[in-house]
Amino acid sequence: MNGTLIKRFYTGKSGEFSCTNALLNFNILGQESGTGKTVATTTQTIEMPKIIKISTGQTVNLTGYVTDSVKVYGISTNGTMGKEYTKSTTASATEYAITSAGVLTAPTSDAEDMTFIVKYQRNVSEGIAIYNSADKFPGTIKLTLKVIGVDPCSADTVRAMYVEFPSFQVSPEVDLTLGTDSGIAFNGTLQVDYCSEDKALYNIYFAPEDTEEDN
Repeated sequence: MNGTLIKRFYTGKSGEFSCTNALLNFNILGQESGTGKTVATTTQTIEMPKIIKISTGQTVNLTGYVTDSVKVYGISTNGTMGKEYTKSTTASATEYAITSAGVLTAPTSDAEDMTFIVKYQRNVSEGIAIYNSADKFPGTIKLTLKVIGVDPCSADTVRAMYVEFPSFQVSPEVDLTLGTDSGIAFNGTLQVDYCSEDKALYNIYFAPEDTEEDN
């Protein structure tokens, strides 16, 4: 037929899904990391860093601090990081003091710097951690999204629609933006749900009675 297409036979379908969450979401980060999120408890604490700013001679209690993890740096008058101060049993112009209970005293008023940055590790019983390791990858999940929209013929009524991905492979690639308009991209591949009768890639549901006022 001189190269004219008569019929194309498709043997499979594929799809990609991508969205951007307007807020930094630990559940999304946990899915992309492949390990989920870790929640601290009183019986299973999480070690995490903390950074605070203190003034000359000020005393603070470093609750739950990890021994030998404390670092104290001076802040120069131009706002840059100054020298690192050493630990002692008594605060002085060149040293800070910290007790075994975690009570830290900043260098005295004779120090070169008037304010200090304290960085240390502490164990917390309330908090969340995301551990993203290079050898851990996301698994396949069922993803259901609630989508908000309007009917152009009835723009004052906000309606709900549901998008369902029966077999969704989350992408391990993380696009994380930090700032006043922080957001996080969430991407993945639509897989065929081979164990189902309809082999669905995705389903979209809409019912006229599903308005946002009802949900």
